[in-house]
Amino acid sequence: MRCLGVLLLAFLVGTPVMAADAVSGTASYRERIDLPPGSVFEAVLEDVSLADEPAVELGRTTVADPGTPPFAFEIDYDPADVRAEHAYSVRAQVSVGRKLIFVSDKMNPVLTQGAGNGVQIWMIKVGDTAQEAQAAPTQIGAHGLRLPASFAGDLPCDACEALRYQLNLWSDQVFHLRRRWEGNDVQRDAVGRWSVDPDRRLLTLRGADEELTFEILGPDRIRLMPNDGAAPADAAAYVLTAGPEFHAFEPHLPLRGMLTYDADQARFTECLTGRDYPLAPDGDYAALEHAYLAAGAEPGGPIMASFDGVILQPPADAGDAAEPSVLVERFVGVWPGETCERAEGTATLTNTYWKILRLRDAELAVGEGRREPNLILRQGERGFTATVGCNQLTGAYTLAGDALSFSAGATTLMACEPPLDAWEADLGDLLAMTAGYRIDGQTLELLDAGGASLGLLQAVYLY
Repeated sequence: MRCLGVLLLAFLVGTPVMAADAVSGTASYRERIDLPPGSVFEAVLEDVSLADEPAVELGRTTVADPGTPPFAFEIDYDPADVRAEHAYSVRAQVSVGRKLIFVSDKMNPVLTQGAGNGVQIWMIKVGDTAQEAQAAPTQIGAHGLRLPASFAGDLPCDACEALRYQLNLWSDQVFHLRRRWEGNDVQRDAVGRWSVDPDRRLLTLRGADEELTFEILGPDRIRLMPNDGAAPADAAAYVLTAGPEFHAFEPHLPLRGMLTYDADQARFTECLTGRDYPLAPDGDYAALEHAYLAAGAEPGGPIMASFDGVILQPPADAGDAAEPSVLVERFVGVWPGETCERAEGTATLTNTYWKILRLRDAELAVGEGRREPNLILRQGERGFTATVGCNQLTGAYTLAGDALSFSAGATTLMACEPPLDAWEADLGDLLAMTAGYRIDGQTLELLDAGGASLGLLQAVYLY
């Protein structure tokens, strides 16, 4: 009766009584995949009217462990926030922790301009093939970016003429980045995943070795932010812009991922992006295939592999069915039992137990009753210990950026049986030749002054 009285009073005095309304619908995906435990489904209602601004959220709904699709949802919103001349859309996603699994990649209009309060949404699998992602139509998503896009610009550089950026972004949250230090003849490529903080209008790139943050200035303009998050002193000099055309390039970089080989077809699923590629039968492919088969994988079973490679674009005349591929330029190793989830973490050089797998071309094995070959660099004392399973070598190391060198100290003097005697001599020689290093996930390569690989090691556990 009290509620009825309030409504009647409002009617008599002419004051509208506003109540929350709702947008409802379903979201689904085409793959026949069961979601892992801990999955979360989200649907968000947004105002997407302003082309130069990120979308404004009006409401959202979240469902933990949503089961199997289609996922039914209902989003409450305040009708007072809706303007007839504005455009509204619903986006949806499924995630586990901070990792996206499925995401909507198209506008899903609701409420105005002929759209109603109901919507049906299709999501794509994050990490779909590069061919599918690159073929996606250009559109401005809820993140405020017009994708896919190629952002470019020459940024200030203290030690070079200019730092030239090319950043390619796709709607499946994959990026390819090329940076060239003009005048120094230095070029570095990276791949990984991007995410957006819509409240702060920040775009973050996460790759293998560093994290970069950009401020979103509009659908075609972003600005590199310093590491402390403050606006750069000369802000305009750090802006990258995207033109109307998308320009693909072929990244050259260390790659790791899951290799499968079945019916004379090898495919590679790259860990950082989740994209799946066929492997080109050229370069150092034969060494990779031999290692895969020697590892004793089940037919078609996946094995972690790492190598220096290049992501090749299909020839212009290859037709719509052609897809990017991966060329193995220098084989590094295969890692039975490893997964992309474990490889996402990067081991530290110091205070890590590094198992020695290979010295140049010699594969090391653990002898019966012997310690396994290992190397440990202790951070505080700048000392190291190493062994191939016989004597223990000790000494000091010097570390400056990517430069690493060893100086020998004491060693025990036991007589070593073959092949330990040869391995031990090689280890001493190679440590003396070491001038640098490279860590890729859980693997360490010792490098000579020319960048050639001297040894391959694997992190077994961390201190």
